[in-house]
Amino acid sequence: MKNLNLIIGQNIKKMLKINSLTQTELSNHLGVPRQTINKIVSGSRVVSCIELKSIANFFACSMEKIIEEQTDVVYSDNVFAFLMSDKRLGNMDDDISKINEITNIYLDQYHASLKG
Repeated sequence: MKNLNLIIGQNIKKMLKINSLTQTELSNHLGVPRQTINKIVSGSRVVSCIELKSIANFFACSMEKIIEEQTDVVYSDNVFAFLMSDKRLGNMDDDISKINEITNIYLDQYHASLKG
């Protein structure tokens, strides 16, 4: 199994390319320096759950799509519609529950990668 940080970085890199987006655009969306996105894409920086949720919103996909090892990642070409909209959280309890679920998956995979 690959390192989870590398999987996340590879998926983000593919999604940026597929949607003709740049690391700068993603960094602006997250409110972080472009260098931070570069570290995430290279797999040298851990992504927080809040950042993961924001990245998923940026690409209009589920958080699972970002953390799962993909053989072929395909996303909507209509990502700009989500960038321009003022998307609000729907049911906060559902969002928190989903973030907790993703966090547990992320931590399980991280711990498994440490064991080797």
